[in-house]
Amino acid sequence: MRPRNGFASLLIVALLLPLSSYAGEKLHLKSGIIDPLNIVDSQVVDEKTESFFIVQFHAAPTSEDRQSLKRLGFHTWGYVPDDALLVEVPDGVNVSNFKSQNLRSVVPYHWSYRLSPAFTHINVFNAGETVGVTVRLFGQKFRSDILAFFAANGVDLVQDGDKNLIIYTRRGLIQHIAGLAGVEFDEEPAQIQLHYLDVQNSDVKSFVAGDYSDITGYESGTLVMKFDQAWQRGLMGQGQIVAMADTGLDTGEIGQLHQDFKTVMKGYTFGLYSDSWKDSRSRKCD
Repeated sequence: MRPRNGFASLLIVALLLPLSSYAGEKLHLKSGIIDPLNIVDSQVVDEKTESFFIVQFHAAPTSEDRQSLKRLGFHTWGYVPDDALLVEVPDGVNVSNFKSQNLRSVVPYHWSYRLSPAFTHINVFNAGETVGVTVRLFGQKFRSDILAFFAANGVDLVQDGDKNLIIYTRRGLIQHIAGLAGVEFDEEPAQIQLHYLDVQNSDVKSFVAGDYSDITGYESGTLVMKFDQAWQRGLMGQGQIVAMADTGLDTGEIGQLHQDFKTVMKGYTFGLYSDSWKDSRSRKCD
């Protein structure tokens, strides 16, 4: 019996080792990459006055982890790679009340994490410049206080959306705005540009893509969704039935599907208010 028990123990260890190697150690934020176990002094805040925290786990947060947070009244706003959740702690509740063997670290959602790198270089020479900012909110309950701050500080609100506010303000005020309760992220407004490629008069070769050596995997989502864990276990998707949703594969008739999709087994109407192969805006649902 000993050899069998020894083999079983060895097998368990072999299965656990790959899991531990996937544990996330960094937080990949829009503002940059940080190690929550090595926070600089300038990013330390009083946890009693902070409502938003990044809770990181040793491995991907489980359903039990999420339920434990929910039972304490914590609201989960989203996932942060790697293996972390962005949560809101209710008034009167200490974030240290959350206990889990899977817990790695808990750090306040500091204002510097909410700020695009485009706004990090603020000094006495550019603090008075007027710039456009997209302010993303966590929820509607913070809107009135944030708008009151705008009115009191001469901030021009140019677009009022459900979750995004576009403003014009002094560059020197952006850090204060990022620190307001309910602000998720401050960034430059998106610029829409038309792309025109003159094929006849341009050197098309100059537009050939590179070797993608600078791609990390977070751009495509493969690391965020942890595809590598499945690949390491030999799960490549062969023989599996998958679903996809797209528009423009045909002209409104299933029989006119593009030849690359002739092997699609079934087609279904998909989308809000869709009752035919075309959706409510006369686009094709494939």
